[in-house]
Amino acid sequence: MTLAQATYTTQAKPISLNNAYKNVGGKGRVKTKEYKIWFAALAWEFKGQLKRKIEGPYKLIIRVNQHVTKADIDNLVKPISDVLVSIGATDDDRKMRGVDIEYEDREDTIVWIVGSGEK
Repeated sequence: MTLAQATYTTQAKPISLNNAYKNVGGKGRVKTKEYKIWFAALAWEFKGQLKRKIEGPYKLIIRVNQHVTKADIDNLVKPISDVLVSIGATDDDRKMRGVDIEYEDREDTIVWIVGSGEK
C-alpha cells in the first residue's frame, strides 16, 4: 500500500506559538498582529503548493531552518498545523497522529504530511 503524501516548503520564518497570542483585558487570548500577518502569508504560499488533500489520520514531518529562529521547537508545530488545515491540506488537526520535527542546517522549512492509509 502506498501512503498518501504532500510536501510544502517555505522560506518564511516560523512563528512560535508563544508569539501567536496575547492577553487582552476583557477579551482574553487574542491573535497577535504578527501571527495574523504570518498566517495569511504562509496560507497563501502553501495554497499555491496544494496538490492533494490528506484525508484521515496523518503524521507531520517538519524540518526547520535552524538559522531563522531560536524558538522552542515544539512551539512551531501548532501554527504550521493550523495553516495546513486552513488551506484544506488536511481535514482537522485532531486527526494528526504524530509529529517528527527537527532543526536542520537548511535554507528553508519543509513540511511533509504523510497519511496513514486509514479513513
